[in-house]
Amino acid sequence: MKSLRTITRDALDSFVPMTMNSIHDGQFNIKRKIILSIVCFAFIGMMPLYAQQASAVLHHQGTVTVYSPANFKTVFTDATDGDTIYISEGIVSEGIGCGNQVTIIGAGQNTVISGDLAIGGGSKIANMNITGKLSDPGYAMFGETQVSQCRISLSSYTSYSIDVEKFTFDRCYIENFDLRDNVSVLNVIGCKIGRLFGSSTADKATFRNCLFKQIDNEAGRYPCIATYTDCVIGGFSAVNFYNETTYINCLFYADAGLQEKITNSTTQNCWYNTDFTVDDDINCSLTDAQLVAAGYVGTDDTAVGCGGGVAPYTLTPAVPHITNHTISVDSKTRKLNVSLTIGN
Repeated sequence: MKSLRTITRDALDSFVPMTMNSIHDGQFNIKRKIILSIVCFAFIGMMPLYAQQASAVLHHQGTVTVYSPANFKTVFTDATDGDTIYISEGIVSEGIGCGNQVTIIGAGQNTVISGDLAIGGGSKIANMNITGKLSDPGYAMFGETQVSQCRISLSSYTSYSIDVEKFTFDRCYIENFDLRDNVSVLNVIGCKIGRLFGSSTADKATFRNCLFKQIDNEAGRYPCIATYTDCVIGGFSAVNFYNETTYINCLFYADAGLQEKITNSTTQNCWYNTDFTVDDDINCSLTDAQLVAAGYVGTDDTAVGCGGGVAPYTLTPAVPHITNHTISVDSKTRKLNVSLTIGN
């Protein structure tokens, strides 16, 4: 396996104080995993910044391997089911993908995937900026695929080619969202969505605590049939609505008699108002506090839209923050000495 540096299990053991030897194996292993995760993010912190090509770290069964920009793509062929790949800040300009069930974690919005990203079923993707096309590796995959806290900046009508059993978008910023029927179950939670278009059915697509700038709902072209719960919808592109669509505890921008037109759909406890807007950056002019004060509360007793729910929208990675670190190699013991300072 090509790499700059491999941290062996012995090196990882040296990170744990000797006083922990008397602790039960289960507790020791938990602390080992926590420290290993922190070490991975420490390596990410030392890697190239946004203007440069990204590097990667592979966590495979207790061993951590670092991949330089020169051999970056190799990490995806080396990874096997259950592995975790950490990507540093920087640009990934070529198409990447892995047919195995892996977890891929970026360093935030400065981890930019500008090439196509092929996602295998059952994989997890988090904390990155995806400007290329999402697809699968070319064959049907099973298991739940999750994309969380990512910015997805696809151009209009960019074709998805994802054929998976279940797909979840969690707290993502999606400029253009193309619904497709080849996903058996689609769950979208706590997301900001600029434009929703494409064909789907209510039993396949559900949106909860989402904020939409616009939903395309023109008959015969873009029937965005789904179940929408606790959402804020800034507008529609057409006046044709469908009986199969269900809106529960949703707030609509009610221009041009929308309330009368939407009666063809199923609505439960919905509100219609012209006192708010959703701008091009997918921000609602009403704050969460103002939504609650006005009585726009969802089924979960929180504000409707992406600020409500159990996990409100955010693109900030929920990872350890390394404020200071030193790493050295003991040539005699062949062990790696690591000192980390963890911030809030």
